[in-house]
Amino acid sequence: MICIVEPTYAGFDHAPFNAAIIRATALAFPDEPIAFASTPEHRAHVAQLGDLPAGLRTIDIDVPATGGQSVGRIVAQWRALRTAIRASGADKVLLLSSAGETFFAIRLILWAFARVRLSVVLHGNLVYAVGWRSKDPRHRLIDYRTGLRVARSDRVRMIVLEPSIKEAAIRLGVLGADRFGVWPHPINEEERDGGAPIDPAAMDSGRPIRIAFLGAATRRKNFHLFVDLVRRVRAKSARYRFSLIGFQMEDFSDAADVVDLPAAPLDRAAYIAALREVDYVLLPLAAPYELSASGTLLDCVTTARPIMALNLPAARAIADETGDIGFICDTMEEMETLLLSGDAVADPARHAAFRAHLSAAADRRTPAALAPLIRADLTR
Repeated sequence: MICIVEPTYAGFDHAPFNAAIIRATALAFPDEPIAFASTPEHRAHVAQLGDLPAGLRTIDIDVPATGGQSVGRIVAQWRALRTAIRASGADKVLLLSSAGETFFAIRLILWAFARVRLSVVLHGNLVYAVGWRSKDPRHRLIDYRTGLRVARSDRVRMIVLEPSIKEAAIRLGVLGADRFGVWPHPINEEERDGGAPIDPAAMDSGRPIRIAFLGAATRRKNFHLFVDLVRRVRAKSARYRFSLIGFQMEDFSDAADVVDLPAAPLDRAAYIAALREVDYVLLPLAAPYELSASGTLLDCVTTARPIMALNLPAARAIADETGDIGFICDTMEEMETLLLSGDAVADPARHAAFRAHLSAAADRRTPAALAPLIRADLTR
């Protein structure tokens, strides 16, 4: 019996990823019963992204709001995992996300359930395994780095999404990184699209090249650098139209004169529909994202939307697999030069090649392509 658990997110967060992993696991184990433990709200979001596998059993668990670290959060997650394992009777458990408290809850699970083996997906929180760390011993006792040490066991397999993340984790000295398993970040096949060509005739008649920033508009994701770039480019060229496809987690209302801002957060269907209308996606993500799988990058892969990105290791890794997927620049100034020169950006043949390479990358990230890796890790 396999139990797939979403222990961290109660709402929409990670629903596309989780939907793909559930489908991939069902393909990997066609003859084994599978349960999915989550909040009812999260499960409803997952179900909206396509039919769940026939025979999937569902289990309700409580998930505390994200943020902070405390013994109370460890206890809450321990109770959620215990509920899922007891209700399912699973001997193989796949945790779809993890925070600092997850690792301490895992240690309690190992003590309480002698037959259980766990696979744990490490998402963006892996950034807390490096860099600044509180000097307060009360925080250090239960923080992410201590958690990684506490959860080390032959019965626990840590999983990162994409080889570039494992390489970065090893280089940065993350504890146990050499033992991490690697899966490609799966796509949701229901959202696949081959991309739309750039039409020179339409541009000659005045249609601008449409470029978007995806997801949460925050300074951490360098939305302010995107806005600064747009201002400089718009001051010199009317060739482009820029938009935010996502939502403002911080106030950037002063950008409304140069960037099309949504009036309200977009649901997933509206987000994908808006993404299908653009020619390029601009990803000004920086260093912290070498330890984090970028969901927006995978949305570009899924919908075959070429990118303009800073030197993002995951983007370079995908390009190394299949061929160039857009323009990768070392600085925002280099990106500005690219946009103002214009010819390469507007080249239909080059744009078509980018889309073909993105579609090839998507082929390698379907649930069916991922299934053998999941089977190997869960039966190791």
